[in-house]
Amino acid sequence: MNDRTGELVGDLADISPGGFRLEGSRPIPVNAEFPFRVDVPPEISQKLCIVFTARSRWSQPHRFDGRLYEAGFRITNMDPTDSRTFALIFHRYGSTSTPKETGTDYLWGR
Repeated sequence: MNDRTGELVGDLADISPGGFRLEGSRPIPVNAEFPFRVDVPPEISQKLCIVFTARSRWSQPHRFDGRLYEAGFRITNMDPTDSRTFALIFHRYGSTSTPKETGTDYLWGR
């Protein structure tokens, strides 16, 4: 969610230690910086959400669903406490394969 506007930017599709991939109904401008707020599951932390800034690195039509778009983001600014919480989220829900294994790199493109 855009922390400034409250608008849903997309659904979290995958995360890596330094970034993430979103899927959404609209294309994302490349190299745009977004203030994000992400709700934190209660089993991860007592914090309700984390807030950070991320820059879009790539954006393209979804590879399986032509009605959707996907975009990769690199985190550019995050509070150290939120960074620890993000790491916990990654370890719980993040991709266990490397970009080389999957043929994807959420930070730098496909």
